[in-house]
Amino acid sequence: MRDKKIFHPHIEGMRGLAVLFVVLYHLNNNFFFGYLGVDIFFVISGYVITKSLITSFDQNSSNVLSDFYSKRILRIYPVLLFIIVITLICYALLGNISNYEVVFKTFVYSAFGLSNIYFLRRSNSYFEDEIDNPLIHTWSLSIEEQFYLVFPFLSFLLFRKNLILFFNFILIFFMIYSFVSMIKLSITSIEGNYFYSTMTRSWELLLGVSAAIIHH
Repeated sequence: MRDKKIFHPHIEGMRGLAVLFVVLYHLNNNFFFGYLGVDIFFVISGYVITKSLITSFDQNSSNVLSDFYSKRILRIYPVLLFIIVITLICYALLGNISNYEVVFKTFVYSAFGLSNIYFLRRSNSYFEDEIDNPLIHTWSLSIEEQFYLVFPFLSFLLFRKNLILFFNFILIFFMIYSFVSMIKLSITSIEGNYFYSTMTRSWELLLGVSAAIIHH
């Protein structure tokens, strides 16, 4: 019997607010709160994924990981591949051909959930690349995909072995470490080195994880 999808008004409200912030920010980057839109999405993602996993654990499902990953792949990849292929074709026809190599590499990396790594290696500011790369926004999805790859597997192992206290200790440790790393790099390094980093963004996802555990 399939579980009914539960509607959470507070989550949808936060998503709507985050979308509004992002849109307003791209219309006018002097709109400060727009900078927080993606951060809100990361927190929501951590919360929703953890709630889903906890529900599966409570039901003693024997296919937690296979169900989780199959759902994530079917939810993300058909739309992602469609969008990046269409965008690449349109850019080849209408875009700045001198920047096509960068866009094409972004296409390849984003298909494997690694575009943030590509931008991290380039060490450019997000705002330097934003105008000339229509696929630059895939960096945030790549961070989420990397989170999806590691976190469910780790939580499955620890929950199955009833190491909840140890799990909470690891969660708090990495959340603090990620936040401190972000602060340190934002002061001592160029923007690209912390803006795109999975490590410096993990605390936001883990904040959502913590909220889901507390709410459970």
